[in-house]
Amino acid sequence: MDWWSLRHNTAIELVLGYVREGVSTDAKTFNVSPVPVEKDRELDYSILEVFGRPDNEFRNSNFRSSNR
Repeated sequence: MDWWSLRHNTAIELVLGYVREGVSTDAKTFNVSPVPVEKDRELDYSILEVFGRPDNEFRNSNFRSSNR
């Protein structure tokens, strides 16, 4: 995904607790702002704001990309 070309009408969700496709019993969804809080094209990163408090339930999380 090209983070630099996101538009304001883009919806982003962070899903945590989702382990296998089709099994979402313990999954929680959090909305994410598509407007970066901080970004650096040269270093190839963006920091996005996640709404809610996912850190209350999910202390450490492993992230991976899911291109659908």
